[in-house]
Amino acid sequence: MNFEPDTLSKVPAALDTYGARVSSLLNTGEDLRGLPFAFVEKKMLGGKGELFLRDRCIRFRSNGGFNKL
Repeated sequence: MNFEPDTLSKVPAALDTYGARVSSLLNTGEDLRGLPFAFVEKKMLGGKGELFLRDRCIRFRSNGGFNKL
């Protein structure tokens, strides 16, 4: 896993903006802010992220609206 220097400043904003969509897309049933680690990033043509849940790790790629894997 590689982190860019500005990752820590982008993560809270992305979780606030896209957290509910990602949670419903992946059926986690949890608020992403309460997870041990959650990283969500939106690019021009799509989105991606990593979530460390209590029992598993999920890496995903989706479309820009976070409604299709």
